[in-house]
Amino acid sequence: MLHTIFQTSLQHAQIHRYDEFFVTSLIAEDGRCEGVIGFDMNTGEVQSLAAKTVIWRPRQRARLRVHDERSICTGDGMSLAYRAGVP
Repeated sequence: MLHTIFQTSLQHAQIHRYDEFFVTSLIAEDGRCEGVIGFDMNTGEVQSLAAKTVIWRPRQRARLRVHDERSICTGDGMSLAYRAGVP
């Protein structure tokens, strides 16, 4: 699925991808996620990205699974939403 989404995004110039971007926290107000804060893993630059809509889809569910993307499955995706107080 990851490769299909990536290849499809390449076909649409209006889609801006943040490849190798590590999210450290969600920006939330009144229980609504309005963006993210993170850093570019290639340059180390910290950025905040505001958005009208955020679709947060961490890679893990209730438990972590071992697979070929271990280095990017840090297990903190769901905790970011929990700490920000967003559903």
